[in-house]
Amino acid sequence: MEGLLSVLEEINLFANLSILGVVLFILTGILTRNKIAKLSYGRYILILLFSTVIITINHILILRPYNIEGYTYENFSNAFTLLLAPSFYLFIFGKLRREPSQKSLLIHYGPFLIFLLAVVLNLALPRLMSSAFSIVENSAFFFQKIQIPVYVYLTYRITKSATQHNKWIFNFLLGILITFLLSTIIIFYSIFVYNLPNVVKISAAIPFQIVILLLCYKCFVDMKQVLIIPHYIKSKLSEDKMKEYVIQLDHLMTLEKPYLNQNVKISDVSNMINIPSKYISESINRIKGQNFYDYINGYRIKHVTRLLEEDNYEKLTLLAIAQESGFKSGSTFNSSFKKELGMLPSKYRKETLHKRTAL
Repeated sequence: MEGLLSVLEEINLFANLSILGVVLFILTGILTRNKIAKLSYGRYILILLFSTVIITINHILILRPYNIEGYTYENFSNAFTLLLAPSFYLFIFGKLRREPSQKSLLIHYGPFLIFLLAVVLNLALPRLMSSAFSIVENSAFFFQKIQIPVYVYLTYRITKSATQHNKWIFNFLLGILITFLLSTIIIFYSIFVYNLPNVVKISAAIPFQIVILLLCYKCFVDMKQVLIIPHYIKSKLSEDKMKEYVIQLDHLMTLEKPYLNQNVKISDVSNMINIPSKYISESINRIKGQNFYDYINGYRIKHVTRLLEEDNYEKLTLLAIAQESGFKSGSTFNSSFKKELGMLPSKYRKETLHKRTAL
């Protein structure tokens, strides 16, 4: 048994050192690209990465203890676990909606600040704080176990209507939830049933760390893609203004439905809402991660899916429905549909019919 634990310890040490190296690489990549680091929502990924560094170092110190008196670092590390879920949520919120207010930031990061203050006070006044800190520490532990599922749900709520460009968020939400639950089950088993060695508990956390690592890398790539279009680099259009324009565009699409016109152009939309065409194009690209025609086709596909659920459209061909929804050609319709929903329209229609007949 000791031999197996020794091998597991070495594997864990290698895994945590590898995670630490990759996280530092991504962190360096963001910090050395000023335009990425200055994105308003980019700061939350920096917080997420920095927290991951702290937590990973803590795991390494547990595996290879270095006689740190009282091992206060572990308490600091536990405080930083309270930053993981809020930071991911705030990144997605800032990317898809708007910059969070100062008040909301205080609410989201409040638990971290409270626990960090308790750690500092316990370090400065150990005799006075010992009993109180034990209560705070246990409360923070159980709070974190509730916090992550809650933030997964909150993030899911704001991404339900995400475009295909942002569908990766759902995959990470699922990955975070599964690996977190795995880690939590092992930890609670160790607390209430059988005291497992630290190396086993750290092993259970590694899948969760890997998901967070992949998430940070994906967010880094996503932020780079936002800034790859040269003629937007010198734009003076603020991010808040772009989000405002996108809200106006979405409102126009919902009420006026200009996408139903097969020949609609960006200049037509520009005239309808009195926003210059170049600002419309830039706002859609920077906020939605799409070009104008992908954006328009997204609304056309939503219109197609609505028509496919109506009884009086059952006998119409897919091409006829597509043309009624604003598409000119079948090839554009098929490629756009698959890009948006991940399947061909014919398969979607069969599945829709099957669900309706099953009812």
